[in-house]
Amino acid sequence: MAETNGNEPIRNEPARLSIEDDMRQSYLDYAMSVNIGRALPDLRDGLASGGIRVSATEVYRTRFLDADVSGLTTWLAKDGPVAAAFFSPSGVAALERLLPELSRAAVHERAAAIARGQTTAKALDDCGYRRVFRPGAEVTFETAAHEALLTMCGGRP
Repeated sequence: MAETNGNEPIRNEPARLSIEDDMRQSYLDYAMSVNIGRALPDLRDGLASGGIRVSATEVYRTRFLDADVSGLTTWLAKDGPVAAAFFSPSGVAALERLLPELSRAAVHERAAAIARGQTTAKALDDCGYRRVFRPGAEVTFETAAHEALLTMCGGRP
């Protein structure tokens, strides 16, 4: 065996590894990454588990889409409760562009608009939304969404 500066010996032999331990650890690392990737719920899952019907409309990607907002306009015409989550100011602008004027006025007046962040909340305020629910230092997005839905349902869970 050779010495290094008189400290620790250098071994000229391969390290011994337990193939079972290595495979077990590799499998656990892989399994956890898969579980975490699949198991974290999103807002839609949480609402659906509470019996709330959720329909999503993609209105913005890297460019504006001509999304079908007929479900929203129909619901607004029925005078039912409306809650909408906005994840960016550009999403607010996209919905404003897509809605006919009467529907836009109705959603501004009646919808519980749930903002993902403060910049999005400001965009909603600037467009004239009357009920903007916003996360803050002590209020998470999920808490703001829950509060909005309770408000829309008259306090019923």
